[in-house]
Amino acid sequence: MKIEFISEPELEFAYGEKHISIKYGLKNFGPLDYENTREIRLGLIGTNETVEKFSDWITKLEYFIPSKSSSLSNHFIDFPGIGIDSNLKATIKIEENNIAIINTRQIEKICKNEKKDEVIRNSVDLFIESIAHLNETKKVDVFVCLPPEELRRRVKEGFIPKNEESVESEVPDPGSDNESISIDFHDRLKALGFQFDNPIQLIWPYTYNFVKKIDGKKFNKKGLEDEATRAWNLYTALYYKSGGVPWRLQRVNTEYTTCYVGIGFYMSLDRKVSYSSIAQIFNERGEGIITQGGKAEKSDDDRQLHISENDAFKLLDSSLLKYRKEHKAPPARIVLHKTSFFNQDEINGFERAIEKHQIEFLDLVYISKSFTRLFRIGEDPPLRGTYLNLDENNNLLYTFGSIDFYGGYPGLYVPKPLFFSSQVRSQSNKSIAEEILKLTKMNWNDTRMTHSLPITISACRKVGTLLKYLKGTNIQEKSGFRFYM
Repeated sequence: MKIEFISEPELEFAYGEKHISIKYGLKNFGPLDYENTREIRLGLIGTNETVEKFSDWITKLEYFIPSKSSSLSNHFIDFPGIGIDSNLKATIKIEENNIAIINTRQIEKICKNEKKDEVIRNSVDLFIESIAHLNETKKVDVFVCLPPEELRRRVKEGFIPKNEESVESEVPDPGSDNESISIDFHDRLKALGFQFDNPIQLIWPYTYNFVKKIDGKKFNKKGLEDEATRAWNLYTALYYKSGGVPWRLQRVNTEYTTCYVGIGFYMSLDRKVSYSSIAQIFNERGEGIITQGGKAEKSDDDRQLHISENDAFKLLDSSLLKYRKEHKAPPARIVLHKTSFFNQDEINGFERAIEKHQIEFLDLVYISKSFTRLFRIGEDPPLRGTYLNLDENNNLLYTFGSIDFYGGYPGLYVPKPLFFSSQVRSQSNKSIAEEILKLTKMNWNDTRMTHSLPITISACRKVGTLLKYLKGTNIQEKSGFRFYM
């Protein structure tokens, strides 16, 4: 066994400038694809109250917003404001004819239904009808849905504050026995929104309207991210969803052109069939294409979901065809991440696909949460980037932990490392660990540098939670990841 430390990966921003911190990189240099100030046209859907309060709050993005104080240096960073005089080159545009007002009485009538699933179905349908009207104007980049607090209380299971360690690591894998089968407002809204030209941003009232009580209980302001952080996250999400590229992985010219692929599974709403889903992350820019796969079955041997050799071949083959169409050439190397072991049928299918496309290098990496923990001298847990090679194939990697740049540990609980096993390997285990750490920084829905999972895995989970709602509809899945986040 050997313990090493992997330095925090740098990201690339405007003008080729680099920084390990997303916020510092954007603040000091600007988004990667900066050429001119990006105009982000929003379509707002909500009640008179939610539209008015959100419109007032979002104007704050044009100005400096101080961050909250913290004992950890560089943890919370002031939001500098957007505009032509800022490195955050963007303006928010809301036109009167791009606002759809939902009658409060309609919401009240829907909420009176005792069945939560029917409340979700009917309220989502109400928002979809309004989006359809705005979609006809062809003058919207992002549809912003603003449900009122009364609806939130009926469709959302309480207010769950964000802790520093992303909740993504605690969510069961799609397709697992622990996966929830209840209808989710957010997921159904996003899925049915695939019929439109542009993505949806769902924003609950507590994001922009501080209240003293929620559900009759005193609202814990500490549970809500500070206003500067909320501004950072919303700016980044809207910038990406409107077609921009905020940052990318730093790529060394001597490295092989690599296509990162995450394979996940999702269960149909009736829990009768598991399907495979795939989130393909093109390259260092993080541009993704979603490809839907075939039926998955739970193996009697390991009780994990697997796909057949032919389905594995078809899944990777179709993804590589899309990659070639986009980039005019195949990648030199394929890296597949999966949260269950690759069985021999899957390995055979994936190897057949890369042989067909004449790709020389293949890495098949199984990733899961580990219950093995390391300890270091002092009060803080191991550093993010701590890497333990267990043997020829098996490894531990802390993707969440203490951060030197912060000067300490930003979490509340003892962190768990990721376990990964290189079942087919063209690179060293340490190189694969470095890639996993890099890919934890490619979530454009959040500006933290503390995500536990690589985007290949977290993307699959998001994809799976949405695709299940398309069964029985004429709506086709979107290929771009910006529609899923």
